[in-house]
Amino acid sequence: MAASSNKVTAVHFALIFFVMVTILLGVITYMSWSQSEKLSGDIAKAESDFKAQRDTNLKYQADLTRLKTLLGHQQPEVGDVSQPNTVANAISQEIQLAGASLEPGVAPTVSAHLTALRTQVDQLNADLDALRVSYQTQQTEVQTLQNQYAAQVAQHQQAAAGANQDLQNRIAQHQEIVDQKDADITRLQNEYTRVSAEYDQVKSAFDEFRAQSKQREDNLVRINNQLREKYESSIRLSFEVPDGLIRWVDNSTQVVYINLGQADHLPLRTTFSVYRKNHQGVGRGPEDIKGAIEVTRIIDAHLAEARITDQDYFSPIAVNDPIYSPVWEAGRKERFAIVGLIDIDGDGESDRDLFHQIIAAAGAEIQHEVDDQGQRTPGKIDDTTKFLVIGSVPDPATLSNEKEIQAAIEIGKRHADMREEAREQGVRAVTLHDFLNYMGYKPRRRVWRPGDERPYSLTAGARSTAVGESVGQSRTGTGQTSAVYGSGRLKQPTSGGNTAVGGGYQNGR
Repeated sequence: MAASSNKVTAVHFALIFFVMVTILLGVITYMSWSQSEKLSGDIAKAESDFKAQRDTNLKYQADLTRLKTLLGHQQPEVGDVSQPNTVANAISQEIQLAGASLEPGVAPTVSAHLTALRTQVDQLNADLDALRVSYQTQQTEVQTLQNQYAAQVAQHQQAAAGANQDLQNRIAQHQEIVDQKDADITRLQNEYTRVSAEYDQVKSAFDEFRAQSKQREDNLVRINNQLREKYESSIRLSFEVPDGLIRWVDNSTQVVYINLGQADHLPLRTTFSVYRKNHQGVGRGPEDIKGAIEVTRIIDAHLAEARITDQDYFSPIAVNDPIYSPVWEAGRKERFAIVGLIDIDGDGESDRDLFHQIIAAAGAEIQHEVDDQGQRTPGKIDDTTKFLVIGSVPDPATLSNEKEIQAAIEIGKRHADMREEAREQGVRAVTLHDFLNYMGYKPRRRVWRPGDERPYSLTAGARSTAVGESVGQSRTGTGQTSAVYGSGRLKQPTSGGNTAVGGGYQNGR
């Protein structure tokens, strides 16, 4: 039992652990109590400091509120001048708007700005007092001037009253003159009305007489023109003279020589009509024309060679036959007027450009012209115009195209005007056909070309090309008939008294 009592057992360990825990808890409890006492003292001191700081903050907050109220700004924060929506920024803007100027080196405070503004206000009040004194002085001067002007106005009003009275007197005198003039005007108007009525009666009678006289004059002119046209067509008087003569004929080569040349300024390719020796007058009509020639070579001063372009085989061209062309005259440039459509070869196409070339080649010119649209060149026919050449004047009733109808109407108007001008100036009117005959021009033969749809007109009575085809109707062909069988060429041959020598006809040789 004694040995077992000295042995350490679990009870001993539990007791030791319990004692240690008790001591540790006691120490901890003591330390906690000591720390608690210290913390209580700190808390009491902190609460006292917090209360003092809170009182100070409340005093500062009350002072800040009174300052904001004094400044007139209640923004939440005082802030800085650069921060928007702050008291400092608002005060800075107001100072800038006030425009106070601070002295150099002075801090930009509110007090400084208020002092500067007070100085400016005092200066402005001083300036205002000076202006009031100046205003009173000027007011006195103005009053003095007003008194002077009032005296002058009174004088002027008195003078104006006198002038007005004088004006009234003059107006009364003028009114008397005007009344007298009005009476004279009324009298003259009545006289004018009476004379105008008489004049209207006389004018009406005169207009009626003039209309009757004009109608009678137009009738007489029309009758006179008709009689003159009948007379001219019956006698066909011509004042034209031959341009030259045939000097030699070579029928084997169809060449003639004429007594015109370089000295006569004869141009090449000039065409002449050849007349009979016993003609009734050149340029009178086509019945005395026996042929046509074209100049091919100028030989001498008064000698040229020409080829025969057309002749009557029963009355051939002979020596001393006169030649004539209306478009050429030695030493003179002939001028012509032309109206109507120009169709030289009868193909239905305009040959106006070719006609211009023919006239220009002979050294002549077209002085007045009406083109295919009825437009006329400026100017009128005068005594320098040799002939009025009349082409084809279309009938508007036969046309269907509106443009062609209008052109035909215009051509008809210009034709009537130019005929009247030619009649007044004594200018002879000839047809294009006669004109070409007079100048000895013969249209070139038509040559058929592939694609050419223009028909060749044949006279009625041509032989039928097919069995059973009717005879005597107008048909179209692909060629032309010989000039030998043309109208007026088949005649009884008569002797011209010429013998053939060397292939040419010589008079008396």
